[in-house]
Formats: sequence, structure tokens, C-alpha cells
Amino acid sequence: MRRGPAPAGRRPVGAAASRGTVRIADADPDRAPLIDPRVLSAPEDVDALVAAVELCRGIGAQPPLRDGWGARELYPASMAATVQLSRDYVRETVVTYHHQVGTCAMGRHEDAVVDPGLRVHGVAGLTVADVSVMPLVTTGNTNAPAALIGERAAEFVLAGAVRVGRHSRKENRGRRTPCPSRSPAHSERP
Repeated sequence: MRRGPAPAGRRPVGAAASRGTVRIADADPDRAPLIDPRVLSAPEDVDALVAAVELCRGIGAQPPLRDGWGARELYPASMAATVQLSRDYVRETVVTYHHQVGTCAMGRHEDAVVDPGLRVHGVAGLTVADVSVMPLVTTGNTNAPAALIGERAAEFVLAGAVRVGRHSRKENRGRRTPCPSRSPAHSERP
């Protein structure tokens, strides 16, 4: 195994308090949305990252890592010598994992984008099937929740298609398909 300097990795904030916005720019569907991630807009996120930097510095300074593996700080020690310098360092080096969620609020309330069946309020036949319906990002990768949301959306759409197939189009005009509480596919799982 090669020894020597190596990056310590990312220091994530698993449940960030900062909240950004995604807004429609105007009525032109080809126009890019207005996105403001507002990264580190909540002071507690900065505090959490400063604590993570200090923890990493402390771990790297332990004799087994420092002496045995040659761990050293890649940035000058003075960069994080004080809380203010640590705050500046965190703000200058922050990156996101780009696992943004929560842009399509789910619910029955007036400002919700989708209903519990993932159908967009006021737009017939449009379903949202991605992590934008999750209120908070998971502490793990968003791939598994995305697959689950897609699977549930497919079940909701298929349940609606079966229901629509039993009635004429005229009878179903304007009818909202209730989302099934449990599908047969899920009831077989432990």
C-alpha cells in the first residue's frame, strides 16, 4: 500500500438546514428556471462543517496517522487556526453533492405541487416520479429512494389505467384516481 499525502475526503452535512429555491422564470417553457441553491445560508450548516474540519484536523494529528502514515495538512495550519478562519475556509471550499430534493412539495395543501398519488395538481395526466417529491435529502445516496418513488409512481399510474379501462372516457373526465394504499407487489415483500 502506498503511503503519503492523500485527500481526507468530503465532510458532508447530512441534514442541511439551508434551503434554496427553484422558480419558473416566465411562461416560456424553453427558458431555464431560476435556481438559487443558497448553500450555507443557514449558520448551523457552517457550524457543522467547521466542527467537521476541526475533527478531521484532530484525527489527522494523531500519532498513528501523523507518524505512521505521514498524514499532514495540505492547507496551512493558520487557515483553520481560528473559528473565523475555519468559517472562511468552509465557505471557500464548500461543494454540494447535487442531490437536491424537495422542489415539488407533496400534499393536499394549497401550495403543494403533487398529491399523495404523485399527480401534479391542476394538470391532468402529469405525474412526478423523482426525488423532487421528497421533503428532505436522505443521508445516503438518493438512487434507492428515486427507484422506489419511480416504482410507486408506476403502480399509481397502472392502477389508474386499470380503473380508467373499466369506465368510458366520458365517465372518467375530471375524475381523480385515488392512490392505492398497498399494491399486491408490495404485500408479498417482508
